Amino acid sequence: MSDRLPFRWSVVAGLATVATAFAFGLPLPLSTLLGAVVLAVVPLKWVSHVAPDGRQPLPEQRRREGTRRELTWLSWAHDARRRTMGEAAVRQLAGHARRRLADLDIDVDDPAHAEAAARTLGSPAYEQLLAGTIQGPMSERRFARCLDAVERLADLRQHREIGATTRSTAR
Repeated sequence: MSDRLPFRWSVVAGLATVATAFAFGLPLPLSTLLGAVVLAVVPLKWVSHVAPDGRQPLPEQRRREGTRRELTWLSWAHDARRRTMGEAAVRQLAGHARRRLADLDIDVDDPAHAEAAARTLGSPAYEQLLAGTIQGPMSERRFARCLDAVERLADLRQHREIGATTRSTAR
């Protein structure tokens, strides 16, 4: 891609902004100021998505399923009076546990992997989330322990990826 292309687009965007603002009744000096701001911001926006060497775009942030932020939205299912978490939140957490175990090459539905899943996730969390059917709400304390166990799976995966990278570069 040409280095001039984003700057050409910024000029076009700036002139279009001036014309549009002036057409909607903004005074010419303010329209020009607004166009100048657009002229300055468009190239900055483009440059922020380019690697420092200017040749390749920066890789997008890989979305991780079941991150702490994604799981904490489950607090809507919290029943403060009974100090429990709703069944929907427990099912959602069980789904995240399944995905994270699958990332570690452990198939929860395969009976041969049941022992490895219980060992990796932890027996209490495995029993409460994956071994049987989820029926009704779960206590806050149990839910917090299960949430911590699911989060540890992400740390375990990162640890394995770092170890694999280190072993491959050591050869």
